[in-house]
Amino acid sequence: EKAQVNQWVDFSANELESARAVWLLPIYKVLAYDEDAYQQAKKDVEKAMTIMNDYLARRTFFVGNAITIADLAIATALHGMYSQVFDAAFRGKFVHVQRWFETVANQDEFKKFMGPVVFAASEKKAEASGAGHKKAGGEKKDKKAADKPVGGAKPAADKKGAAKEKAADKKEAKAAAKPAEKSNADLMDEAEAEPKKKEKNPLDLLPESPMILDAVKKLFFSQ
Repeated sequence: EKAQVNQWVDFSANELESARAVWLLPIYKVLAYDEDAYQQAKKDVEKAMTIMNDYLARRTFFVGNAITIADLAIATALHGMYSQVFDAAFRGKFVHVQRWFETVANQDEFKKFMGPVVFAASEKKAEASGAGHKKAGGEKKDKKAADKPVGGAKPAADKKGAAKEKAADKKEAKAAAKPAEKSNADLMDEAEAEPKKKEKNPLDLLPESPMILDAVKKLFFSQ
């Protein structure tokens, strides 16, 4: 049963809650509305509801004969949808899920945290206007209109470009007037070309020895 509970909790997170967010959150103005995303989310929710409806046709709860964390996870995900977007026609297609949800939602512990559910009389829809509903072409047109100069005024972009070119010319002139820096190779060549001063041998400072080296050699080898 533990594995089945985990399976349904994962089903809620992956198959239901992501589509629920796209459908429901624009109504709360938490997420921008997008018509294509709304239509796809509605299809995904209906697909998940169909799977659950078929499964609950012969069951009271998702796992076993009592409420588990699987029931709480799915009921919590559906709570806002039943009160905001699941109208009577939609609920009528999933009678087994409806029966199961009412059983869980009427538990005192569930109502304590989620509050009583008030079923939607009609589907509440997000506002279609706003930044999230604009098409890409409209945004491009708005941008072009904003960038277009009024009357004969010179665009600010041209002024900025001229200022940048003037600054670049000054920089080039300054660089041309400055003497070129010598590379490391040039400095090494100049150092090698300079005559090196001969250093004095410290032995040259000693007084001349009276010993005759040839006489010492002859005396050494004769003995």
